[in-house]
Amino acid sequence: MEKDKRIIVDSEKIETAIRLGVPIAITSYTLPKETEVYITDVISEFLKQLHCTDITDYIVYYTNELTTNAKKANTKRVYFKERGLNISDSEDYDLGMKDFKEETISNMEHYLELQKKAGLYVKMSLQLKRDNIILEVSNNAALTRQEFKRIFDKIVRARQFSSLDEAFTQVLDSTEGAGLGLVIMVLMLKKMGLDEKAYQIDVVDGVTINRVTIPLKLELKKEAEPLTRAIVEYINEIPQFPENIMQIQRAINDPDSKMQKIAQLISSDIGLATDLLKHVNSVAFGLSKPCMNIVEAVKFVGLRGIQNLLYSMGTIKVLETTENEQKQIWENAYRLAFFSLNVAKLTGKRNIVDDAYICGLLHDLGKIILGSMYPELIVKLAEIQAERNISPQVMDMIMSGMAQAEIGATLAEKWNFPEPIVVTIRYQDNFENAPEEHKELVESVCFADFMLNFSQNRIEYYQVPEALLKRFKIKSEEQLKNLCEKFEFAFEK
Repeated sequence: MEKDKRIIVDSEKIETAIRLGVPIAITSYTLPKETEVYITDVISEFLKQLHCTDITDYIVYYTNELTTNAKKANTKRVYFKERGLNISDSEDYDLGMKDFKEETISNMEHYLELQKKAGLYVKMSLQLKRDNIILEVSNNAALTRQEFKRIFDKIVRARQFSSLDEAFTQVLDSTEGAGLGLVIMVLMLKKMGLDEKAYQIDVVDGVTINRVTIPLKLELKKEAEPLTRAIVEYINEIPQFPENIMQIQRAINDPDSKMQKIAQLISSDIGLATDLLKHVNSVAFGLSKPCMNIVEAVKFVGLRGIQNLLYSMGTIKVLETTENEQKQIWENAYRLAFFSLNVAKLTGKRNIVDDAYICGLLHDLGKIILGSMYPELIVKLAEIQAERNISPQVMDMIMSGMAQAEIGATLAEKWNFPEPIVVTIRYQDNFENAPEEHKELVESVCFADFMLNFSQNRIEYYQVPEALLKRFKIKSEEQLKNLCEKFEFAFEK
């Protein structure tokens, strides 16, 4: 293949997909050679970022075997249709398969063109989901009962072999090739310490789905634990909020405090007063004329709003930095906070709206911590690596954000943040399992995060979880795009 035909892999998009726990998918009607090479390159980069390069050959083999089978299943459909045979009828099936291989190989371009016209596709997707690497290969041609039986028979046959060599020496069913590829795949799973249950096949709404589930390397997770603990120890050394903010917080929690006193304390902090006025005069409140009075601003925002403002201001003061990268993280945090607020408004629930802004702002608290670690912590982590002979790849795994949710939640707990904020940070990559009482809030902030990544072209529409699209009544890519543009315009304004 010519070098200039090689499709370039976007490593940044793969990194985003891993962080968000969403699939990376490649769909093709004819699966040409350049697409096969691209799929291999994507798998290699995906596993490289997960520091699991030692299983690359296995995943590539599984993918090649399953995509070949899916492509062949699609070819069968157009071949049988052209010959006027019913693929679901056992007699027609046996009749059609007699000459299938010979006739399709000799005229493959013709049958590939028929597949394309019929809209028959092959789709490969990779996903990191709850510490599992999930490979899926699907095609929109439902398996027949006979095809299901043949696949099941191959899996049962694979149990009889103890090695690949033994499988090669056996005479297998030659009707549809030897079927040896599937047997080899099951034996390779055994070699990885997995059984055939790691491979599943199902038909959903006319789509055949082959799924291979491989646990993320347990030894990597084990090695990462002392490094994560070192970061948590660092968190324990981070100072509490500035005294002036704590003083206002105490006044809010005092049932005898009056609004006037709280407004007076806020007025004594120019930065906080400015931020409060800026917040009240933002598009979120939709005031007909600017509010310039702190007492009025406090009334507009309410005690809960003031508390949330204190959490954000305190976090910024404690973790403020002049580094450009950190400034970019905070800029993105403000944008996500705005998106979260507007998504929450779609729920029509005041308690969700009240907390959405601050939860969106502090959503990436773990990333902020990892980005602002002091040099002495870096030295400490290096010492732990040396003492325990931990590979540098584990450090890369931690720093790439794979532990950021728990790190951020730990800091939020240290600062005694309210439960909604802690839960939103902790379940940012696992909204399905968020506690029921905070699930709508977590979903709102998570969907806002997906919207922002979609708006910034970091993910595709298909990568936004279907559950969130359904939850917020998004029925098309165009609808999501319009909503993102609306939020972006309002934020810039």
